[in-house]
Amino acid sequence: MEEPREPDSADRRRLEALLASTESLWQPAPFLSVAQEVVQQATLIAPGTECMISIVPPERPSHFRMVAGAGPWAQAQVGKEWPWLGTVAGSAMAESRVIETTRLQQESVLAATLAEGAIGTGRLIPLSTGEHLPDGRIAMGVIGFYRTGSDPYSADVRTVMDEFGKRVSLALHRAELLDAARRSNERLKTGIELTLELASELDDRELIRRLLRRAVESVDADRASLSLVEESEIIVQDGYDRDGRPIPASGRYRIPPGSTTERAVRTGRPKVGEGFDVGQLDHSSRDTHSGTRHHAVIPLALGGRVGAILLLTRRRDRPFAREDVDNLQLIGNAAAVALRNAELYGQAHDLSRTKSDFMNLAAHELRTPLSVIIGYLSMLRDGTFGEPPAAWTQPLSVLAAKSAELGVLVEDLLVAARLEAGTMPTAVSEFDLRAAVRDSLARSRPRAVLLGADLSADLPGDPVPVLADPDHVARILDNLLNNALTYTVDKPVVRVRVSPGPPREVEVSDDGLGIPPDQAERIFERFFRIDHPQLPRQPGTGLGLAISRDLAERYDGRLELAPSEKGATFRLTLPAPSG
Repeated sequence: MEEPREPDSADRRRLEALLASTESLWQPAPFLSVAQEVVQQATLIAPGTECMISIVPPERPSHFRMVAGAGPWAQAQVGKEWPWLGTVAGSAMAESRVIETTRLQQESVLAATLAEGAIGTGRLIPLSTGEHLPDGRIAMGVIGFYRTGSDPYSADVRTVMDEFGKRVSLALHRAELLDAARRSNERLKTGIELTLELASELDDRELIRRLLRRAVESVDADRASLSLVEESEIIVQDGYDRDGRPIPASGRYRIPPGSTTERAVRTGRPKVGEGFDVGQLDHSSRDTHSGTRHHAVIPLALGGRVGAILLLTRRRDRPFAREDVDNLQLIGNAAAVALRNAELYGQAHDLSRTKSDFMNLAAHELRTPLSVIIGYLSMLRDGTFGEPPAAWTQPLSVLAAKSAELGVLVEDLLVAARLEAGTMPTAVSEFDLRAAVRDSLARSRPRAVLLGADLSADLPGDPVPVLADPDHVARILDNLLNNALTYTVDKPVVRVRVSPGPPREVEVSDDGLGIPPDQAERIFERFFRIDHPQLPRQPGTGLGLAISRDLAERYDGRLELAPSEKGATFRLTLPAPSG
């Protein structure tokens, strides 16, 4: 029997590199970062060898995309795409086996590309763990070891390469799962933010414009349009083109039988396709769609049927991937709800009772699913379903914060509806106004600390009794403090002053952007919002000040915008107890 051979220094270096790679590759990191680390480690395992990772993009399963390379030739291929049919790497992936050849140029349709680096020998290892990725793939692609000449790799080097390939498959599979989770969380975040943004806009024309721009940006498309569906025809309502090409609005077109649009409308499911059928379009519309390489059609359910479609197109040769469709479906769902809300609001504009019923229904319908979302988020964060991975901490915190924001919006809708319907419960009592201010300041202080705000109060030494509902006064004060902390471009400075009177007043002042004089009264109208160009769009319904004034007036009090040299000052006046 042959005695086992002692490993030489080269073997030891390769084994040490392999062991070192295990630890570094398992650190949580984006997929492309892990891939680049892999190819760098591979050059330590097999000196004199170039290494490249080729993956199959979900949106183009017939191709390899080069995502990482080490070595002059391999690095030059990064970012390129090759059809994998007819390549040795494609055979290794399709047959799920390692293939080594010293006749790489002769056996591959990419002979010219290989000749650029004088590549003659290659060992191609499929990247597969036997577990499905979120997009359904099992084999992600191939890791390839390449070198010049026609000398095969030694048995020892092959063993280390193959073991390295197994570990790499696991590491890349894990990195892809983490990336997929991050993308899923981003989609959910985008969906929540978009829902809130669209829910605050009840002008259907402005709503459609925002929707189309966000849809184009979210999936890096070139063009988007929204059309109503009537029987076998579509009617274009509006569109957005990132290159400024014209959008023929109000055009009516027949839906071609068997087309992507027809299948999307018939099935109620998103569909993607190549090119674009311009046969039913007029000459102007044909020109605007010229050069379209790929398109996606997202059906929007309005009133229980497909009442509209969202059409996205790309003029570049980049198909819409499954994740693109998921993003668009999320946007489409939000758009369908928002369009429906805008339609309902338009009908209710002259019918006060209808508007009240709508707000009440919306709040109640949102409250139940929101409670479920908040409950499951809480269980995910406290480990009820097992200790969450560290990578989940930030996404879960974002979801919790956005759920809290949505909860405030739902509560505003519910309070506004109850005020308008006259069903708002009231419990009037005598209490110290100073205590109400202190409590509201305490609730606002955590946010003030995060913003680096200067938050202070000037309170009398003696009690300041008032007669009102303490919960309602707390809501008013919280709204005023939240607005004061929000509408500023620098470090917020907020002052609260209580006057014992008569009259008995609370003034909340800030040094922010202030209120334009022509909008001093409009800010108390329901759904009216000021969008300062110096600030990002703020979440909200535009109900806070309207609710606060309504609540103050229930006790013969007042809420008004007081004169201020800088920023804004709101003055709340409340009645004193009789006697």
